[in-house]
Amino acid sequence: MPMWREDVLEAVRGIGGIGTLTAIYAAVERRRDGPLPVSWQAIVRRELEYNSSDSASHQKRHDLFRSVHGIGGGVWALREVALDKDEPTERREVTVNRIIRDTAIVRQLKALYQDVCQVCRKALSAKDGATYSEGHHVRPLGGVHRGSDTEDNILILCPNCHACCDLGFISFDETAILWKGSHRVSAANLSYHNKELTRPGVR
Repeated sequence: MPMWREDVLEAVRGIGGIGTLTAIYAAVERRRDGPLPVSWQAIVRRELEYNSSDSASHQKRHDLFRSVHGIGGGVWALREVALDKDEPTERREVTVNRIIRDTAIVRQLKALYQDVCQVCRKALSAKDGATYSEGHHVRPLGGVHRGSDTEDNILILCPNCHACCDLGFISFDETAILWKGSHRVSAANLSYHNKELTRPGVR
């Protein structure tokens, strides 16, 4: 089976070289044979970020993708595709309110845990020995949740556990979470997740 990087590359090419994450997911799903892993969408996002110099997660091997509206904007394009090159450009001054995530904190925590998931205690690793993990905000940033971008609101998770948390399939037990050094997520943030974000029936 082709590498995920190749599938994501060909998927983006297949939709014209630019598209939303939703369109890219659909294109990748059409290309892959057989059942997809639970965390496949996180794997697609990982490949986009690993292979884009726009991302703090860039692995510096390939620079295939560009984040059209910035990381988190949800639109990706191939580096080789010129965007609106022949169209006149109108310049205007705008003010944008956006949440600025402190990626330095996530990088420090990933290093502390060496990409080992704090929930399942496993590290996702590639054949070349590279490992991968994701930073999860226990109480989500912005919106109605208004969580903080601080150590006491961040867990380091594998893509599978991250997806399960986002979908509300995991309830947190502080005593079952892997902790290192002085890092702890506050009881208030864990409680918020369990009460407000966990699906009914999940223990």
